[in-house]
Amino acid sequence: MRLHAEGWGGAPLRIQRRSEAPNVLAKNRSLEERCAETQKGDRRVKILVVDDYPTMRRIVRNLLDQIGYKDVEEAGNGAEALEKIKVSRYDLVISDWNMEPMTGLELLKEVRGDANLAKMPFIMVTAESKTENVIAAKQAGASQYIVKPFTAETLKAKIASVVG
Repeated sequence: MRLHAEGWGGAPLRIQRRSEAPNVLAKNRSLEERCAETQKGDRRVKILVVDDYPTMRRIVRNLLDQIGYKDVEEAGNGAEALEKIKVSRYDLVISDWNMEPMTGLELLKEVRGDANLAKMPFIMVTAESKTENVIAAKQAGASQYIVKPFTAETLKAKIASVVG
């Protein structure tokens, strides 16, 4: 019999049979099931944060952590993100617009052009609030658009509107 121990921050450990342990890494759960869990406060949505500035990736990751999202991965540009998306399943992409060699808009178009990825929620982030940029992002298929700087509450609301 295998045992699984749980405990956090000095709290007493509770021992469970492995068969009773929650299957956090279940790969067969649908997006709808994960979204339903998100609505109940269970933040197991897998998110990819794409930005060419490590500091901005860290800021977004910290904001996600504040609002309860723990399963977060990073990519330094659109090309790197596209490779990750093709290999691993993500429930949400949060991408900066201005990056090299592949911009967030180009990444979005690639994602929307792939039948297997086309329905993946995608939030575009940029420092520019020009109307034409918002229109271009929407026309390319962005699920939401966030202008920097933004708060954890803004991010939470945008995520809830696309996966909740």
